[in-house]
Amino acid sequence: MSQNFCLKKLKSFRQEDSPRVIYELDLGDGGSLCLNHLIQKIISFSFTGNIFCSGCGRKIKKSFNQGYCYPCFINLPQNDICQVKPEKCHFSAGTCRDEHWGKEHCFIDHTLYASFTSDLKVGITRSYQRINRWIDQGALVAIPLGRFENRLQVGLVEAHLAGFFRDKTSWQKMLKISTYDHTEFLERVLKIKDILKDKFSIEDCGEPAFTFHYPLEHVPPKLLSLTPEKNAFISGNLLGIKGQYLIFEHGVFNIRRASGYEVSLGIQN
Repeated sequence: MSQNFCLKKLKSFRQEDSPRVIYELDLGDGGSLCLNHLIQKIISFSFTGNIFCSGCGRKIKKSFNQGYCYPCFINLPQNDICQVKPEKCHFSAGTCRDEHWGKEHCFIDHTLYASFTSDLKVGITRSYQRINRWIDQGALVAIPLGRFENRLQVGLVEAHLAGFFRDKTSWQKMLKISTYDHTEFLERVLKIKDILKDKFSIEDCGEPAFTFHYPLEHVPPKLLSLTPEKNAFISGNLLGIKGQYLIFEHGVFNIRRASGYEVSLGIQN
């Protein structure tokens, strides 16, 4: 493939009748490529040196927050601090960066959940994108804990739980872990629910746990991070995919982190 395109986060799907995860690479202009079919094939990314902002599309020298120019980073609502710390929502103060965007993205149904990535994790997500959220994090299992009418409400609960459970993932450990103790996970989830009962009145979703199986059979012992800043050409045998990481025998490439970088893709059959 010789046509240049800008990288975007991988598209991902979980099959309805199985936990199998399917990945697609966005090739621009509406085209996509199923990456599951490329496992154990040699693929390459040749970076042209061009970077384009994921927000306004202009050519830039450096990207911020996974693909934005600096003006978009400091002005767009999706880059505001409340997207990372939802308990700091300032919509009611009249200082939202984009009121229309805030109503469409923050004042909608949100899910509080527990998952197992590199360890037990408690997080939040917009309910309509929860499956993709769990896949992006490399979760092996996830279970909804409660649903909320807006981002601020669920953010306050998550902030309280942060004092008891972590909300970050070690990407190196996440890539290496392929199994988990389902019974232990559910027991720890019960502890979370007990903490919630002591302070919040949250109705249990009553949903079962979701499990995920990634196209990854082997992880190399050393997980060297491959980045376009240090590697103008990334190539190797594709061992697998998990989260937003492509795993090669000599390192791993976080596609989402390289959003906006222009590349050409090579595939060796």
